[in-house]
Amino acid sequence: MLYMSMCFGDQEESFYTASWACDVERNPFVVAGGFNGRIRVINVNDKMVHKTLVGHEGPVNEIRTHPMKPQLVLSASKDGSVRLWNIETGICILVFAGTGGHRSEVLSVDFHPSDMTRFVSCDMEATTKIWSMTESWKYVEMSFTWKDDQKTFPTQVVQFPVFTASDRSNLLNCNRWYGDNIFSKGDACDIRLWLPQLKENSPGEGDFYVRLVYAIPDSYHRIIKFSCDLSIKFVSIGNDKGDIYVWDLKSFPPVLVTLLLTLNKNAKHLIPDTLRIMIRYRSDDLGKLSAGTVSI
Repeated sequence: MLYMSMCFGDQEESFYTASWACDVERNPFVVAGGFNGRIRVINVNDKMVHKTLVGHEGPVNEIRTHPMKPQLVLSASKDGSVRLWNIETGICILVFAGTGGHRSEVLSVDFHPSDMTRFVSCDMEATTKIWSMTESWKYVEMSFTWKDDQKTFPTQVVQFPVFTASDRSNLLNCNRWYGDNIFSKGDACDIRLWLPQLKENSPGEGDFYVRLVYAIPDSYHRIIKFSCDLSIKFVSIGNDKGDIYVWDLKSFPPVLVTLLLTLNKNAKHLIPDTLRIMIRYRSDDLGKLSAGTVSI
């Protein structure tokens, strides 16, 4: 049985995204954003708003937490920018926008799992960009020790990504790293695993080398996002009918290990623009996720 232990509401806000984070003492926080562009950092222990991060000029579509420094989060916004924040100090460290930035609404971001200075972003015009924070990392470190007013912090603007590629036939609404490969979901009925490849004699320009395709029947809404488990061993997604598909990422070709079917005609369909399915398990729980079909 599930019990609600915390509820945070704001009548003037419609939350689109949330992510777990923590401070340097490992206290847990929920970082949430949505329609009004403000990001709330909520302390799980005392159920109070720890910080409100202000800077975006449009709705926040996605928030992702750094896998190695969980005090850092990225936010993707309708204003066309991506921002890096320190949730402990409330500082906006870096803004990724400008000459080489996105030209439309940024829908998804994701930190690289092992390269702490790299992340990927994608937008409404089916453009994927990979960014590097290497040259600006000193400002990241500075954000942890900054004692003055956060408004006086020297926030840096990063205008040029290290990789840009476009798929004009397919809007991209969700990107996730898988090693140095990237999972992408667009308005087609599939998830694609591809390897970024830079073009010769064209610095920063790249192309998609598609390696695998995961077909998703009855998935026609443009904004249905997928999710991976914490160990990046499974990927899951819902469709227009309310069914949930789970694939084993270690198998080649892709193996569908679980299909959750909505057989109840009165059941509500999945909400496409807010769907997030997270599979959390320990190694000894793996046997519980067996091949087969489960009815809801």
